[in-house]
Amino acid sequence: MTIQINRNIYWSQLFVKQLAALGVKEVSISPGSRSTPLTYAFATNNDFKKYVNIDERSSAYFALGLAKQQRRPVAVVTTSGTAVAELYPAIIEAYNQRVPLIICTADRPHYLRNTGANQTINQDNIYSNHIRFFYDTGLPIVDEQNLTTFLNKLTEGFYTGFKTDCGPVHFNFPFEKPFEPDSYTDKLPDEFFIPEIKFPSRQTTEPDKDVISKIDKAEKVIAVVGPNNFGKKTLLKIDKTFNEKNIPVFADSASGLRFLSDNNSIVNHTAFVRFENLLDLNKNDVVLLLGEAPVSNSTLGFIEKTECTKISVNSFGDLKDPSRTVNHIIKSEENLFLDSISNSIKAKNLQFFEFVKSIEQKTEEVRTKNIEQADLKIESVVSHTLMKLIPDESNLFIGNSTVIRDFDLFSGKSNKNINIFSNRGTSGIEGNIATTLGVACNSSSPSFMVLGDLSFYYDSNSLLIAKQNKIPLTIIIINNNGGGIFSMLPISNQEEIFEKYFTTPLNLNLKYFAELYDGNYFNPNSVEELSEIFITELDLSKLNIIEIKTDSAASAEFRKLYIKNIRQKLELNAD
Repeated sequence: MTIQINRNIYWSQLFVKQLAALGVKEVSISPGSRSTPLTYAFATNNDFKKYVNIDERSSAYFALGLAKQQRRPVAVVTTSGTAVAELYPAIIEAYNQRVPLIICTADRPHYLRNTGANQTINQDNIYSNHIRFFYDTGLPIVDEQNLTTFLNKLTEGFYTGFKTDCGPVHFNFPFEKPFEPDSYTDKLPDEFFIPEIKFPSRQTTEPDKDVISKIDKAEKVIAVVGPNNFGKKTLLKIDKTFNEKNIPVFADSASGLRFLSDNNSIVNHTAFVRFENLLDLNKNDVVLLLGEAPVSNSTLGFIEKTECTKISVNSFGDLKDPSRTVNHIIKSEENLFLDSISNSIKAKNLQFFEFVKSIEQKTEEVRTKNIEQADLKIESVVSHTLMKLIPDESNLFIGNSTVIRDFDLFSGKSNKNINIFSNRGTSGIEGNIATTLGVACNSSSPSFMVLGDLSFYYDSNSLLIAKQNKIPLTIIIINNNGGGIFSMLPISNQEEIFEKYFTTPLNLNLKYFAELYDGNYFNPNSVEELSEIFITELDLSKLNIIEIKTDSAASAEFRKLYIKNIRQKLELNAD
């Protein structure tokens, strides 16, 4: 007996079935004609949770958030042409943060390239600078040899993107018409050959013993934990392991470590490491770098200027050091490295450990005094206040630009367990809302995000995802009416061009966005009003938009005064 098939549908269904067998469970799909076979295959497979997102850029960022939250690959489907290019920003972010995405792009047949055919561009390895694996499947050919190659390439790509070289992978699918399942193109035996694919296991890499020996011999060691996807267990292991060895841990706000309960991390380092005449701090022997490069320029400057051995640790041996002063890169899973620290090195200089903690304590006293005397028009107050208000076990996405820098300086340490997310791969302002909605989508925890007004506007169309999928999210917008971060740069002195070309004030009524997408809107004018909203008015089962109008000039002066007050507290002369 034979069965009739559409080869495009058959090809796509085998692909989707194999993805399901490999453990992929979610897919974000944007509508299109050329992608009909892929869309149909996912839509009719009950092993997948499907999300339909009209905007391709939002769709890819939404998948990025899903992958971060679920800690497994998520598929993205789009049609041919410029729709493919719309995915690129999220792919770049996933590449730099090593988040696994499976990018599935439909394409016109190769013979239509450069012929003027509609919706046809050259999609051959279009993401080549920011992709971990690429495979152009060619037009579907339903025979044993082609199917074996096809499914083997799928497994190779999945294994690369999820295990050996974690990050986004790209499968490009050229299709010829017809696309619909009832438009038959071939007849096959009903017991047609399907190859069996075996999924290999990942080989682990042990830390370099010579480098571990250097750490063991050092007397004074500092660890810097930057943005990462480690997960709560690994972060707590970092804190426990280094604390037992008298190694102070500088916890970046985007690392999430400082927002776990009962941690011992140093969180005010962003303020005090900038003082070059704090000499004892610079007399260390080893600086360990875990995760991505830190957010703060002062921390990056400290790493660059400190004359000691610098060791970067990550699973893939990536260079995560803009200063280019790292001496050794340990390619090892972080947990294996921590085991080596725990088992193979002696405790470090207690006096130095206590010295760093004393500097932390003095800086914390200044931070608390300064921040609690300021009002809500000072942007820095928002991070400190929110960490008091959001519930335990919440998800919190921290936006880029000024927002995350203020979290570094002013959020302090939390006694709650807060799950921190950010897009620090390339630190862009696009896609922040879509990413957070991906994080929030399947989470049982309440979800919050903090971002600036430009970031909100730039990704506001992603609010449709919240409306269509009924995803609860509370968005706190720090509205300084433009790019307030530029006020910190020397270009701000050029008044004749500064506002028009840099701050670019929006002058928008953000309340209308809440109404458009069925959300609640709040506009507190004080810390007390913000607190009251959280206590009595906030509905965490819906979309909430909280707009906080701030003064960027006053906020900039507040930051300067804060640093001055710390210098005085530490009894340091001006650098």
